[in-house]
Amino acid sequence: MSVAALFERILPLVPGIEARLADGLDKACGSGRAVIAFAHAVPASRFTGIDVSAEAVASSTSLASLQRLPAVRFVQGDVAELHRLGTFDLITAFDEVHDQPRPARVLRRIHESLRTGGTWLTQDIAGDARLADNRAHPLGPFLYTVSCLHGMSVSLAGGGQGPGALWGREQAPEMLGAAGLDSVVVETLPHHPIDDYSIAKGAVVGRS
Repeated sequence: MSVAALFERILPLVPGIEARLADGLDKACGSGRAVIAFAHAVPASRFTGIDVSAEAVASSTSLASLQRLPAVRFVQGDVAELHRLGTFDLITAFDEVHDQPRPARVLRRIHESLRTGGTWLTQDIAGDARLADNRAHPLGPFLYTVSCLHGMSVSLAGGGQGPGALWGREQAPEMLGAAGLDSVVVETLPHHPIDDYSIAKGAVVGRS
């Protein structure tokens, strides 16, 4: 769904980004399809996908090779340990920050990896931090179940905080700001009201 709407609905949240884009990163890139879509749309730019899964990286690398995309590469690694100071104009993540064992550290590394004025664009569940405030959420029971069986468990298994899918839209601007990312804007798109899209800027390169 994210890839299908990427250029028509999601990227317009960051006006002019395609013209400014030289290097982009998609964290927890999974199948790599968003990275590959970027490469086809902006062939003069370079794109990197990072994921902890060796299988996902191998599959994505093979797909990029078949489509003859030399400016695309996929790397196995943990974004919490990313050290690419001032490298990227755009960093994206689709529905996965809440799965991270160390989400605050991930966001700090993202901030460090953005060029000055670079953009962080993330999609995550549009829910509230308090259980009581999600009683009317149309998919609340499903999302809490997914949290218990996957998202929260993945984070806790890695020694993390286990925020879960419904970690709360209130926390996104707070955590982004604490990581050093500026001018945080949270948007909801009509085609996909279950998710929020947070857009932030990297103001200072190289904060540790």
